[in-house]
This record gives sequence, structure tokens and C-alpha cells, in this order.
Amino acid sequence: MKRIDEITEFFRLLASPLCLYARQWLDSNQAEEAVQEAFVRLLGQNVLPTEIKSWLYRTVRNECLSRLRRKRVNHNAVTNLKTGQQSWFEPAVDDQLDAQLLQKKLEQLPVADREVVTLRLWGQMNFREIAELTGQPLSTVHRSYQNTLEILRKQMEIQPCNRSVNLKVR
Repeated sequence: MKRIDEITEFFRLLASPLCLYARQWLDSNQAEEAVQEAFVRLLGQNVLPTEIKSWLYRTVRNECLSRLRRKRVNHNAVTNLKTGQQSWFEPAVDDQLDAQLLQKKLEQLPVADREVVTLRLWGQMNFREIAELTGQPLSTVHRSYQNTLEILRKQMEIQPCNRSVNLKVR
């Protein structure tokens, strides 16, 4: 029973970040299916991987890429993928960022840079884990992360209002 409890705890902690990660490639439903498939595969392992978190991210990534390859067979699916406006983020009442603007800025990034930032911020993976998952050198991952964050910071800055506003205090 300890094994099931351990997997359940990983699901509780990682299901949402894994879905966000998968939404880079797939719509929300497909992303959830990819994450579920990863956990089903984890349950089917005779011996749990030593790095379960990394294993799950790699499995979700591979599942997403496999699903994309299958979709490419159908021309309509490719067209829908390019023009679809699926939301990556689940809205929350206390959000301080404009989730739609952030998603738009993330979508404009090169796939490799977007993947690094998503894994680091929402997947809470360290640079070594990201390098292993993506097959990039550690220094490249770190540089990509820093450069991409700087680009996003500049793009997400709130522009000052040029008109004056009169506020009356009661």
C-alpha cells in the first residue's frame, strides 16, 4: 500500500504542473490525457524510478510529442493546432498576472526556450533535471532560462498611462 500512497502523493503534487507543461503542445483535454497516461505507466512499473519527478516529466513530454506526430498525419489537426486558442493556465481569482497575455508571450518564444521556462517555473525542476530531460547542455539550459526570463520581464512590464486621471477622495 505504501507504493500507491507514494504515487498518489506525486499525483497530488505534480498533476497540475505536468498538465501546464503538456499544454505547450496539446489542448487541455489531450494534456490531461497525456498526464494520466504517464501515471498509468508509472503504476505499471515493477520498480519505481529513482527520480520519479524527472521520469514523469520525460514520460509526459514523450507522450505529447507522440500525440503530435499522430496528429500530423491529419492535415486538419495540424491546422487546428496552429490556430487553436487553448488556454494553458487555469484562471484564479487572485492572479496578479494577465494569464492570457503571458500565454501569448510564451507562445511566441522558441519551443526550446518555452520548455525550459515552463519546466523551471511551473515544473519546479532544477537545471540539471531540465538538461537531462531536454538533452541540452546544462550551460545552455541556464543561459536560455535567464535570457528568456529577461525577455518575458520586458514584454510583461506594465506601460505607464500617458493621460492624467483625476481621483477624488471622499
